[in-house]
Amino acid sequence: MSAHEEIPMPFSLSVFPEHVQAFSLVPAGPRECRFYIRSYGHALNPEDMNTPAIEAARIANIQLLWESLHEDIRVNYICQDSVSSRLFDQTGVFSIAEFDVAKFQEAIRLKLPITSCQRKPL
Repeated sequence: MSAHEEIPMPFSLSVFPEHVQAFSLVPAGPRECRFYIRSYGHALNPEDMNTPAIEAARIANIQLLWESLHEDIRVNYICQDSVSSRLFDQTGVFSIAEFDVAKFQEAIRLKLPITSCQRKPL
């Protein structure tokens, strides 16, 4: 592992009251990269009643960041593939999955008419 990979340049820095979180992307090959999340904070006092909640919040922040980055990457690949295949020009959608989502939403509207109401029923 090179020195650049051991301490990657931060791509994003988030500051929370109890910790600082950074993530970075390091190229690892064609269409591939490594994703590093680092979370820094003061050592927590095990006697403090808030310690479990703070630790859970730190872990939740890392998980949310990881999930949102993977969703961004997935959407990026879908857009790149649809542009290169001219799918959007031919069908007006970026992904065939959009058709499946639309069919599912329509089925819900048909089976549960209440879902097509703009306002909550009286």
